[in-house]
Amino acid sequence: MEPDAIVPGHACIRVDGLSVRFVRGLFRRTSVEALRDVRLEVARGEVVAVLGPNGSGKTTLFRTLVGECRASAGRAEVLGCPPGSRALVGRVGLQPDGKIPYPDYRARDFLRHIGLLFGLDRDALQRRIAELGDALDLSAVAARRVGTLSTGMQQRLALAAALLSAPEVLLLDEPTSGLDPIGSRLVLDLLRAEARRGTTVLMASHRLDEVHQIADRAVVLIGGRVVADGTLDDVLGGADVQWTLRCASDELRARLEATARDGGALSLGWLRARRDPHEVFRDLGAGRVGQP
Repeated sequence: MEPDAIVPGHACIRVDGLSVRFVRGLFRRTSVEALRDVRLEVARGEVVAVLGPNGSGKTTLFRTLVGECRASAGRAEVLGCPPGSRALVGRVGLQPDGKIPYPDYRARDFLRHIGLLFGLDRDALQRRIAELGDALDLSAVAARRVGTLSTGMQQRLALAAALLSAPEVLLLDEPTSGLDPIGSRLVLDLLRAEARRGTTVLMASHRLDEVHQIADRAVVLIGGRVVADGTLDDVLGGADVQWTLRCASDELRARLEATARDGGALSLGWLRARRDPHEVFRDLGAGRVGQP
């Protein structure tokens, strides 16, 4: 008998002492430990970013949480159920890293196929596909074959597939990989909306600027081990403090630098704040080049 669903407000994802080993090689077999004694909890409605270099175990963690990899030691639970449980169908959405393995499907047919696998009602599925198509700007490519889509469009399509069943938990492996600034903004806006409605999000990312925009917490994996787990300030914060000013004159800068020196602070110079690329593209398209 499978465990009951967890109580609202408690951990939606719980990993306790999880280790995963792979055996490689045909003649000279070697054991590789991809995850080592990983401990992690993610609360309902929390957005947690999993950070780490390539080969640190991020993808293995996601594959284990959906039942694709078996634990060598320890355990994992998602919504109170073991990974891969039939009780999680439609309650967990996965966006894996990499291309969609259905190149000959048209984009809309791919989404219909995934929705029917989730057991969604056909009318409700059509409404959901239209809704996500608008949110992720996929309508223009709905009739195109998946294999002809750019990497960024395939990423948007894969996220739409993960969201079809309005899941309680989202597992996203590099959700903005290959996306341009406009595509990244669409994805991040949609993930913020999901978090506001209570969806739990666990996402792997290399893009720290986006992590700062959306994540409540960061977990750092190195060599298959959790080496840091805390708020973004705790994990990613440094000793330096940044202060952004608008319309600061040279005279004001000089006074501020003098005050900083008197207080024992070291001025490292002035950096001009950069605009969001989405705003730049919007203004260039509207003929407002060079305006602040």
